[in-house]
Amino acid sequence: MGVATSKKHGKKNTSGKVLASVALVAAAAGVAGLGTYGSFTSTTSASASVTAGTVKVALGPDGTTNRFSVAATGLVPGDTIQRAVTLSNTGNQSLASLSLTTSAPTTSSKLDTDATNGLQLSIDSCSSAWTEAGTAPAYTYTCSGTTKTVLSSQK
Repeated sequence: MGVATSKKHGKKNTSGKVLASVALVAAAAGVAGLGTYGSFTSTTSASASVTAGTVKVALGPDGTTNRFSVAATGLVPGDTIQRAVTLSNTGNQSLASLSLTTSAPTTSSKLDTDATNGLQLSIDSCSSAWTEAGTAPAYTYTCSGTTKTVLSSQK
């Protein structure tokens, strides 16, 4: 009988230890959770003002400051056509960059697919005003200052 009582008492003792361990772990986790809780508060100032800037790029009116309206007709291989245009930024912010896209009007040909023998495009700027000579559609331009190539598709 003493053996049976000892086993029963052992089970109660083990169950009590397990229950006490679970309670201790739960209490420790609760305390750890309270110790790691934090909050974040942020404020902003409503006194900062924001205004929008503008960049307005415009071509000059048709004439000596804008020859893009003059058609280039009767071209044969080896011909060169020059056109001058004045770009103005009338906005209140600086212009960082400008891009130019060209495309074939309807069907593609060697003019727009052959990088060596096709149409070549070059955009130059002059440190002073360009001097125009010739008549429509064969204008030519000279620069009395420093010429800088801005864009070139020539190989």
